[in-house]
Amino acid sequence: LERQQDLCVAAIRVHGDGLLLCQFTGAEAQRLEAQRNRRDRLMAAWGPAFEALATGESGGGRDGDGGRYCEIVEARLGNLRLMCLGEVDCCDGDELLELKLTSQHGAWRRRLPRWWAQSFLLGVPSIFAGFRDAAGRLRDVARLPVDRLLAMSRGHLRPDEWSAGAGLDWAHRFLSHAVR
Repeated sequence: LERQQDLCVAAIRVHGDGLLLCQFTGAEAQRLEAQRNRRDRLMAAWGPAFEALATGESGGGRDGDGGRYCEIVEARLGNLRLMCLGEVDCCDGDELLELKLTSQHGAWRRRLPRWWAQSFLLGVPSIFAGFRDAAGRLRDVARLPVDRLLAMSRGHLRPDEWSAGAGLDWAHRFLSHAVR
């Protein structure tokens, strides 16, 4: 979803025809994380602080996945049956809600396909987004319906950069190959 994102995926066969996929941070991303400067580390703390503010938690953010919700859903992708486990930030009543903090400049729209992919399979209907300035101050918030994210990204991505159909097709081919 993002060319600069370095991820590794491990596939483990379970119960004969089952497949457990685990995502790991790649070596290049780990190297870059170790080289973060003071400003980068400060900026990395803004997201958890926004989540704490949005959920009413104290302490300026959470470490690890404490206090978050895990959602398990069953889905189909072509002829494949999937069980998906994912972390969701909070609930608003009975509705799952993902929280995101991003820059208030137009570049945030390039992240929408990744936000869509993260939320779509888990059935998260909307994302509560905070928009910050360069100093990290919260300037605006908006509730973004997940089913509108891809349309909102149009004009900010080249047509060859992302489409839901192409992404789901790639996932089907990848998973079909992995279970062989």
